[in-house]
Amino acid sequence: MSVAMLLSGSPSSAQPLKVVEKSAVDRFGVTALVVGRTGVANSNDPNSMIYNPGALPSLRLVGVHLFTSNLELGSHFYSTAVTGLSVKNFGTFSAAYMRLDSGDITGRRTELDAPFQYKATDQAFALGYGRVLWPQLGLMGGFTLRFRQKQIEKLSGNGYGVDGGLFKQFTVFQNQKINVGATYQELVPLRMSLAEETVNRPVVRAGLGYEWPNRVGFLTGRTSVGWDVARYPAGETHHFFGVEYGLGMFALRGGYQEGRPSFGLGTEFARSRHTFRLDYGLVNRAYAQLHTVSLSWLLGLSEPAAHQRALRQANHEQLKAESDWMDSAEESSGDDPAPGRRKRAGSDSWR
Repeated sequence: MSVAMLLSGSPSSAQPLKVVEKSAVDRFGVTALVVGRTGVANSNDPNSMIYNPGALPSLRLVGVHLFTSNLELGSHFYSTAVTGLSVKNFGTFSAAYMRLDSGDITGRRTELDAPFQYKATDQAFALGYGRVLWPQLGLMGGFTLRFRQKQIEKLSGNGYGVDGGLFKQFTVFQNQKINVGATYQELVPLRMSLAEETVNRPVVRAGLGYEWPNRVGFLTGRTSVGWDVARYPAGETHHFFGVEYGLGMFALRGGYQEGRPSFGLGTEFARSRHTFRLDYGLVNRAYAQLHTVSLSWLLGLSEPAAHQRALRQANHEQLKAESDWMDSAEESSGDDPAPGRRKRAGSDSWR
């Protein structure tokens, strides 16, 4: 289920609850989710706090993010985050609060009993930190500390977990970059008293990304592709693929995760010294289609916004220079309405 919980009995019964390993609150942005959850080797991505905290130092701007999603089964997801808070010579911080409300879920005590309805919630607070570990090599590292709380009707449980990751970016050719990342999620296993068993057992993930600039006319952007591999405790290995094509103030995204495609698009615009970004994504799941929307406020100009502003400024300066040149030419020619004609001596007429 979308709440990452399955029941083998009633919430009020004495039977233990079976908790699925996969976390329900592992996202607060559309980008990484739409591009196949390939966030381990993504640079300048606010979702790094969830997918690879080692890449947090690559964030260029401070951002405030609001995220929501709706499942056709009735579940709703909400989150808010602040990312990219950089402290000079110390590191980069990020924080997020994420909550998932399941809605009505049908359960049974036994196969012969009538079904009943119950509700469940899953929420978490995450604090991420990253810094450059080896400046000469550009090696970055970081960790994310999570505090979790689950509740099913009157039953509840709390826990915590720590993720750690490394990130390195290589520059090749002309502004083309290769990203490499690795994470060990839940370094401290998240133990929940709710089910009296460990949930979110450690998962090892590795990622490889490649990005390059593109240009069409006066519009510029960036294309990036990513591939992540995840190794789960049960011995299962999953592959994730994603691609993003950005041009000007628009971006198209697509991904492939666990055998199902995902699609998305985004746009942004600049106002004064700030950038506002709106993203939408459609993720196909086995049980429903996940519609996601996020709104971001960046304290500064993103690369596309800065480029567009530089083009407008250059065009303005060119027009101003041409106007000044024309004014100067008119002044040098005097008030003579017809160059080459001169006044007659002692006369007001022209010849």
